[in-house]
Amino acid sequence: MLPLLVLIVSYASQLYIGSLLGVRVRVELNERIGVASLTLAGFSFAGELSGNAWIKNGNVVLSPQLAHALKRRKCSVIKVTKQKDHTLGVMLQLPFFGRRSVSLTHV
Repeated sequence: MLPLLVLIVSYASQLYIGSLLGVRVRVELNERIGVASLTLAGFSFAGELSGNAWIKNGNVVLSPQLAHALKRRKCSVIKVTKQKDHTLGVMLQLPFFGRRSVSLTHV
């Protein structure tokens, strides 16, 4: 029974990691239910931010806590796209740097 449970859990979510301007990004994406768990860590975030996000009607919807934390830092997520080369593209709006894209690698 345990191997079947491990198989279900591993299929349920995919892990993507990457970094941009000294910020490490980790995304656990569960496409089956359409939810992602995000973690952003680095000096510019004064530690670590975590929260959930959903894709609704093609738009990224962040959990209220994560949206508030990013807004306080004048950051926002513009869009997320899954690429054919097994990467996740995330377009961000950042203070001083404007729109930047980070490519997250599937691990």
